[in-house]
Amino acid sequence: MEQLHKHLEVLKENVNRKQAKDLIMETLNEVQNMPDNCYHEVWQKFDDACVRISGNLEESDLL
Repeated sequence: MEQLHKHLEVLKENVNRKQAKDLIMETLNEVQNMPDNCYHEVWQKFDDACVRISGNLEESDLL
């Protein structure tokens, strides 16, 4: 049973990494296409991404 629990933890961690990586890549693609004079908007996109990643991690802790 403990082995199964450890395996599930590893799977959950891998999913969290994949979700975070996908979200970061999505954000990078979005800001790459923004005009050069959008400094604050770019940082807002990354702030939003961080909040979403944190939210996903907190949700997975409930599983």
